[in-house]
Amino acid sequence: MASIVDIARALPDVEALRRHCIALAAFDIIREPKNAWAREHSFDARWRPGLAAAVMEGSGDGYFIGFCDQGALLIGFDHESPMSPYSSDPMQTWPGILDDVPNGLSWILSEIPEFLDDDAVLATSCTWRTSSGLSWNTGSRLRFPSDHDNPDGAAVILDELTQFEPGFHVLRLGLDSTSEVAAAVRGVLDLAGPVERFAAVLNPGCDVASVTSELHSIGYPRPRD
Repeated sequence: MASIVDIARALPDVEALRRHCIALAAFDIIREPKNAWAREHSFDARWRPGLAAAVMEGSGDGYFIGFCDQGALLIGFDHESPMSPYSSDPMQTWPGILDDVPNGLSWILSEIPEFLDDDAVLATSCTWRTSSGLSWNTGSRLRFPSDHDNPDGAAVILDELTQFEPGFHVLRLGLDSTSEVAAAVRGVLDLAGPVERFAAVLNPGCDVASVTSELHSIGYPRPRD
């Protein structure tokens, strides 16, 4: 049985995860430069005062990661999970998911109305890491249904957050498996340059200048003078 516990062990540190989330959003900008509604990933360095956010939404499932000075908080939601708040009456977040979230990060939960319904946080998984912490954490009293291989959906929904090799993302994005494409994907994953060349390889014919401008707006590094 795979769960958020396994994902938490495989996540990088907070800064590396933030950069990876920018890369995931960058892929969607490059692939869908004119159709923001078709993108699954987004990154906003100024989501709320003192809070940057990475969001993935797709087919009713998704995740939210809030980054702040105190660290990062990640929640995932699988609408088909037996741990979904919608599986109980009255609706409630599965016991243990949000237990132990430190005060320095728990305030983020009130800043994500897209993941709130009545008094329940729409989460089937949660992990966090403080800025001084050495590892990602999950609720100490969290218990999973025993008859499901993927009880909280984390192994599927959050898997991309633990994948740092180009081959995974070439396949995920439906790109041609060529050395040039793999090199461009590697460049985006590293938030490297020249991003204009990467964009032209990953989406030939796109408006490279417009794409590049939007990439820089989400935090993709600008070239040094």
